[in-house]
Amino acid sequence: MKILMIAPEPFFQPRGTPFSEYHRLKALSKLGHEVDFITYPIGENVDIARVTIYRSLKLPFVDNVKIGPSFVKILLDIPLFIQALWMVLTRHYDCIHTHEEAVIVGSLLRKFFGYAHVYDMHSSLPEQMSNFGISRSPMLFKLGESIERWVLKHSSKTIVICPYLGERVEKLNSNPRYLVIENVPVTDGNRVVEPHEITTLQQKLDISNEVVILYTGTMEPYQGIDLLLESAKHVSKCYEKVRYVIVGGQPEQVEQKREFAKLLGVDKITHFLGQQPVEDMPLYMQLADILVSPRNDGKNTPLKIYSYLKSGKPIVATNILTHTQVLHDEVAVLTENNAEAFAEGTLKLINDREFGKRLAENALRLSEEKYSYEAYLEKTAQVYHYVENSLSQGARP
Repeated sequence: MKILMIAPEPFFQPRGTPFSEYHRLKALSKLGHEVDFITYPIGENVDIARVTIYRSLKLPFVDNVKIGPSFVKILLDIPLFIQALWMVLTRHYDCIHTHEEAVIVGSLLRKFFGYAHVYDMHSSLPEQMSNFGISRSPMLFKLGESIERWVLKHSSKTIVICPYLGERVEKLNSNPRYLVIENVPVTDGNRVVEPHEITTLQQKLDISNEVVILYTGTMEPYQGIDLLLESAKHVSKCYEKVRYVIVGGQPEQVEQKREFAKLLGVDKITHFLGQQPVEDMPLYMQLADILVSPRNDGKNTPLKIYSYLKSGKPIVATNILTHTQVLHDEVAVLTENNAEAFAEGTLKLINDREFGKRLAENALRLSEEKYSYEAYLEKTAQVYHYVENSLSQGARP
């Protein structure tokens, strides 16, 4: 099939939705589809077979886009959507595939022009507005829900990235057509980490025989970095030979958290490395003894969890929906959403290595059985088989 994919995101950047878009593109390529991918004029180009990247008009005063809804995104969406519509009018496509707010364009094209439309639903748009503090007005939330209900009605098939979003689709649409396709690990499973690479990294960070606790991801408030640093203070009082390695975050965010670590007195045991190349993530995973996800809010499963499961290392995470859709007590230590409890969970793994080993083995088994790349590819194929079958029968998908 010839597909137009519309992605209102900075692509490629190492963060949630762009990672998800990247893996969807690779899957569609493996399945033999051709994709024209239209996105923001921000981010790195990547080479994927049968995928052509197009970028919308560059605005002279915009060179970065923060995570979540923003006025800047609206400014970037306007030329993006105009260019996408122009491509639809001047080229032939079998299907429109949209991400985030581009679903509005896809739904309009399906309703008025009959195009097949696949919606990749990474989050609930009205919930995003509330979670990121754009507006907590009940009236505006209801308006957002009405729009979301309408776009779901005009999507041929909706892909949701976690069970919670599936429940939301069922709530808003009396005839839901969706499939849960969980994300895949962002780390490269073929990357072989050599012993000398770990030794070099240990020397760089001045780590010898300390227990290494690793966090990877962004530094948005909901990620719980403050909770992690506060827990580090409790852990270091009970176990001195510990180091926290934190990978990710924009430079200004890293500096803020570094100052907070100084205030807590944990700066000497904490390494803030900022954003690192995606291909080096397996190296940091191998360095670690324990992997942590201290997220304090949210409902969508963090991408890092799928990489954590596959790593062979024990996991500590907060016991909230964002984690418990995937994690349970047999594969991770789940703690209450506060620093003291998170520290206790971390110390439990430090003091009982055999327990951590069993959890890590169970987690790897879960990853292979339920969240493998083969399962991801098969589910993506199911979505497009549905679209292809509908088109071949002359039905409106």
